[in-house]
Amino acid sequence: MKRPLVIAALTTDPAVSEKLEFHHQKDKIELSIYPDKTRFIEFINYELPDVCVYNFAESGLECYECLADVKADPWLHYGGIIGLCQADEEETVAGLLKGTNLVALIPLHELDRFFPRLLRILKKNRQFLFQRHLQRSLLTELSGSFTIDNDPFDLAVYSNLIANYLANAGFVDREGGERLKLVLQELLFNAVEHGNCAIGYDEKSAWLAAHKNIFDLIREKNRNPKTRARKVVFQYTVEPERSVFSIADQGSGFDWKKRKGKITRAKSIADLDLHGRGIALASLYVQDLRYNKKGNKVAFAFPHAPDKTDAAPVLFGPREDRRRLVFRDKQVVFRENDESDALYYIVSGRLDIFAEGKKLSSLTREDFFVGEMSFLTGNRRTATVRSSGKSVLLALSKKDFLTAMRTHPHYSIFLARLLAQRLAKLNRKTGRLL
Repeated sequence: MKRPLVIAALTTDPAVSEKLEFHHQKDKIELSIYPDKTRFIEFINYELPDVCVYNFAESGLECYECLADVKADPWLHYGGIIGLCQADEEETVAGLLKGTNLVALIPLHELDRFFPRLLRILKKNRQFLFQRHLQRSLLTELSGSFTIDNDPFDLAVYSNLIANYLANAGFVDREGGERLKLVLQELLFNAVEHGNCAIGYDEKSAWLAAHKNIFDLIREKNRNPKTRARKVVFQYTVEPERSVFSIADQGSGFDWKKRKGKITRAKSIADLDLHGRGIALASLYVQDLRYNKKGNKVAFAFPHAPDKTDAAPVLFGPREDRRRLVFRDKQVVFRENDESDALYYIVSGRLDIFAEGKKLSSLTREDFFVGEMSFLTGNRRTATVRSSGKSVLLALSKKDFLTAMRTHPHYSIFLARLLAQRLAKLNRKTGRLL
């Protein structure tokens, strides 16, 4: 039976609670609403919800204090964030949430319009909100496509989902995730604005000169049934070394050679103009940027940087440098029948598992830990672990582990879940504990 989408909300506003309750019942998700920080933090620590909703419109609700607690352990608390705010505070709240797993920012007056749209997107694409205690089955390649309506809100959500996923899965660091998010939002917006809605340079300039919101112009264009029927197709492939994307609209295309030639001279975001910003950003941050002949489809690659990702479980604490161990190719981490004196977190590299001279399997950073089962059960090692190429691990002794559990007891729940998953997986294959 598929696990329901689990959402936790922090709000004391009865009107907001009523709307969240109404929409969650229609979409059959699991929603828990809390009016205070203590109960909310306790829930997210032990239940690890897929998404958290913060009502930033309530100044006395301690939302930012809760967010600080979540930021303190980004390895464990990587679920999506939905921010609710007043319309005139969107920019401020968005700035404060930069670098987090922000999925969507919703003005309170648009809650009934955007929240159900968001729930439908999340339910259909929940693989991008994977839980760390569930073993990833998408380790070699993840690919697919989204068919997106001409709505700026949807464009932001899909961009956030992809960029957050790559950061949480360790393919890119947070800075890289923010750059990718910017590129995707700009190119998707171009596909809607200039492609499907056919908004030209002069029309956009006049609209902005009148101090009007470009989103309103897009919505006005979508009153035309033919325009509204057009879609954007966003395709993605996540490979080990890079991710490859393509974005296609159903517009008439444009002279991309002329536009690209003018803007690739930009050196930074500060140099960019409102016109042509999407291609300029892509030229700064991505690889192999190319358009089809018609000019209504763009493709590009975004390189991964796994060695720069530094998020690790907070239970390893501030002494991380002293616990960091580097293993050369074929160097042994521990041997079969050794005492289980340490738990290891896999920062990078590949580890081969051997028993009685036979290779059983390999572990990478997607497996998170090595040696946790015999460590937690008190048994001796039942296999030999050897580095394949260079590997970097963080070690945690039994004494430090017990100390960390007193400070962060919710990790015991997480590790118990991980242990159960690993036991089932290995018992099916080998019947051995590492």
